[in-house]
Amino acid sequence: MMIGSAIGYYLFIKPISMLPHWCLYLLSDFLCFLFRRVVKYRGKIIRGNLEGAFPDKSIKEIREIEAGFYRHFCDLIVEGIKNFSISREEAQKRMVAVNPEVFEKYTSEDRQVLFCGAHYNNWELWALAMPIYTNFDVTGVYKKLNNPFFEKKMLESRTKYGLKLIETKSLDDDYFIKPGMKASVFAFDQSPQKSKRAYWIKFLGRPTACFFGPEKFSVKYDIPILYGVMTKVKRGYYEVKFETVVEKPQESDYGEVTRILNRELEKQIYAEPKYWLWSHRRWKHMEPPEELEEK
Repeated sequence: MMIGSAIGYYLFIKPISMLPHWCLYLLSDFLCFLFRRVVKYRGKIIRGNLEGAFPDKSIKEIREIEAGFYRHFCDLIVEGIKNFSISREEAQKRMVAVNPEVFEKYTSEDRQVLFCGAHYNNWELWALAMPIYTNFDVTGVYKKLNNPFFEKKMLESRTKYGLKLIETKSLDDDYFIKPGMKASVFAFDQSPQKSKRAYWIKFLGRPTACFFGPEKFSVKYDIPILYGVMTKVKRGYYEVKFETVVEKPQESDYGEVTRILNRELEKQIYAEPKYWLWSHRRWKHMEPPEELEEK
């Protein structure tokens, strides 16, 4: 497996990553046709997710969102490959933080923060470029890959401009109480591994098991939460605006932090649905608690 992975990386992935963006988007156009029309990649999951989230939309409207998703998804594939060789200057040009001054309050107070984002627009480039815009010691929370070779290459690629990575299972008291200006990056729209550990809300009109990690750690250590609102300016170019959505987590009611984050994401999805990861099995847990309310 290691040999096959190395051959695939050095023979295909690395050379493709060296191509200019215009060439990569030709590849993306081909992949879009292949994924949507030929192999119908996760077609049932995507269609089911869209119909569940937008029950009032016509089949024509659903298909339009679906087509836009496939185009964007294939752009993410080639942009993800590009990240293996993208320069610091190119990353900064293509992922612009429009209000980095929002960090100054917390760096001046020597306080740590949680950066929360979702699988919306180009989250990989967002994490890669984030250390460029702040004096925080930025650490991304991630799940380790099963393939050792690609785990190594992924770590090399994601950390080349200052980002650090820590596995979810390694988050503990020692990590959070260690002095310093830390910014921990969470993707909060993952489906929890076990629904019993989740917090349930209505999300996009459906009972949804929500990842509770950001709330758990922000409340326990009283860490402010910043949400990254990302927009796609044009093909290959993004902007992210940071908003402090929870200033004092320990003053929040149970579940409030999780609800706030998911409502922020919900607003983005309703505004431009094609940029969310509809191929993700967000609703694989289908047994909400009986006391679920309209939260």
